[in-house]
Amino acid sequence: YYNISNTSGLVVCAMSDLETGVDAERVHLIKETVMRRCCTEAETAYIMGNSGEEQARERFFRLWTLKESFIKMIGQGMYFSMREAEFSIQDTGKMQGLFCSQPGYFVQKRQNGYWIALCTQKETEVLWRELKREDL
Repeated sequence: YYNISNTSGLVVCAMSDLETGVDAERVHLIKETVMRRCCTEAETAYIMGNSGEEQARERFFRLWTLKESFIKMIGQGMYFSMREAEFSIQDTGKMQGLFCSQPGYFVQKRQNGYWIALCTQKETEVLWRELKREDL
């Protein structure tokens, strides 16, 4: 199985022996209407709660990439409402808790102004490998 995502300045490819979905997004301005359409009330509170505009954008794109990776893994596309996959992210220093109302195994990383999220059917080892243009 494989899945691909591209955004301004970045292409990501995930390969696995399991159904997989991957999404990558550059952190940029968000529209409140988009946030309200795809996020639950709890997720909106997480995004907006006690944070400035920059932190709100970071939080939104963390959630967005997780949701997109899940939707791509299940193969439903936009037929699946993003609000049906509710995420909870708890950062407590060295530990990170990432929970979803839908079944799946999620891994996420922040790299050079982008959030990248990967979803598979069950827990698996994830190896990140970065290729630069000169490596190709």
